[in-house]
Amino acid sequence: MHNYPEIALIGVSGFGEVHYTNFLQCHREDRLRIVAVTVINHEQQEEKCRVLESIGCRVFSNTDEMFAAISGQCDLCVIPTGIHLHATMTTAVLAAGCNVLVEKPAAATIQEVFSMQEAKRKSDRFVAVGFQKLYAPETLTIKQAILDGFIGRVTSIRCRGLWPRPQSYYTPSRALPGSGDRELRHCVLPHHHRKWTASELFLFPRVRGLRRSLDPHHRRKREKPSQPTITGRFRP
Repeated sequence: MHNYPEIALIGVSGFGEVHYTNFLQCHREDRLRIVAVTVINHEQQEEKCRVLESIGCRVFSNTDEMFAAISGQCDLCVIPTGIHLHATMTTAVLAAGCNVLVEKPAAATIQEVFSMQEAKRKSDRFVAVGFQKLYAPETLTIKQAILDGFIGRVTSIRCRGLWPRPQSYYTPSRALPGSGDRELRHCVLPHHHRKWTASELFLFPRVRGLRRSLDPHHRRKREKPSQPTITGRFRP
């Protein structure tokens, strides 16, 4: 008898469609089992729901019903929902005894992140955040080289990210209500700056300060590739 990881997913549209596509392929390759999915827009996603049901996956119309159904029976729940829902959903999934993969950023405010950390500490499950750059082989190789002293003592680093971003990337569905940027207390950071900030803290936990800037085209013509540049200085 095979012991496949059992996966639950919240949403199959937006970025949830990426997870849906990947999990479906892995399911068909016998690498995991998709056992539960919440779809609140069933009429718009009838074909995906039909496919899920055909492979034995239970499709729910709300998360409360799904959390009750998977309680103690699921290995991982993936949360690619709106940012304002990350904290409450993560807490609910942990309470259901399931590990969590929540999309970036972890939450809208640092206070919500603290609440997620507290919920994680009270459970025996893990919470992972989908900062894909942290887990990329090249990132891990660079970190190991730094830890091994292969390139000497690092005092600063400068990064430039060249990620094509179509206009659709900046639609309101990707942002908090009333803001195209994410706000943490008095600090407003564009989304991909947060990704690189997290990567730098992962590579260099002794980071002292970061300076961020965006290519002027980012604000004027968003159909051009975003070019965030980040410079970090580190404590001796």
